[in-house]
Amino acid sequence: MQGTILQGARAVRHRAPRDDKPGVGPLPSQVPIGTPPGCRHHKRQGVGSIFLHGRRDWGHAAKIISQQTDSMRVYGMQLDEGTLREGVRVLINRDPDLAAVVRRYGAPPLWARPPGFPTLIRIILEQQVSLSSAKATYDRLETRIGVPEPDAFLTLHDAELKVIGFSRQKTQYVRLLAESLRNGSFNLDEIDRFNDEEARIRLMELKGIGYWSADIYLLIALRRPDVWPRGDLALVNAVAKIKGLPAPPSSEEFQSIGEAWRPWRSVAARIAWFEYLGGIP
Repeated sequence: MQGTILQGARAVRHRAPRDDKPGVGPLPSQVPIGTPPGCRHHKRQGVGSIFLHGRRDWGHAAKIISQQTDSMRVYGMQLDEGTLREGVRVLINRDPDLAAVVRRYGAPPLWARPPGFPTLIRIILEQQVSLSSAKATYDRLETRIGVPEPDAFLTLHDAELKVIGFSRQKTQYVRLLAESLRNGSFNLDEIDRFNDEEARIRLMELKGIGYWSADIYLLIALRRPDVWPRGDLALVNAVAKIKGLPAPPSSEEFQSIGEAWRPWRSVAARIAWFEYLGGIP
């Protein structure tokens, strides 16, 4: 898992995708994450898609109507224990493969972290290393300066950060983040005001924050209900197992599978991570 949020996960090396950048338009079949219901992107999948091969496909129509109704209700919602249970209920009624995971292990944990500088540091540390290694580095940092604040972090020299466990690259990423927060050029607190796509784009303005890191922040810190973290290897492997695929899905296949779980993809991700961990929280 490319540095997912899970505690107690297997040691896995992760690769942080950096080639996906903002500004790439959605495919015709995709609705941008966090797009309000009723906009032109949603209309692409509206009444016109009910007609397949010259006939009405009412089952397909009912599915679209159900998903769009859910989208209208879920838009602007934040996941908590109650809404997580609601999302699980919707998904197990919609997808028998997810239902089998929940029958086997129960509902997944919320796996939430508070928004802010410390959580973004942890996400950066989790890029391309095992979770246990990233946690050990973060714990040493917290032992050294307490719960990290930008001013306190900037008092540390590169040599000190190297001893703590920061690579040269991650030292640069977190140092630039801390400087941006201290001088006010980036306001992490205001990110929650934006919809998912806008929030993702703003986070990716920060050096060292790509699609995966931004998605994980949206999913676990802002607790958005419909985020599907691209590039997460644990999630890709879990989806392959859940769906009985002979091999891990390609990036395009992975995104396509996730479309069926809108607007509760963050809940589907938690169910899949729970499968990956064998039901261990």
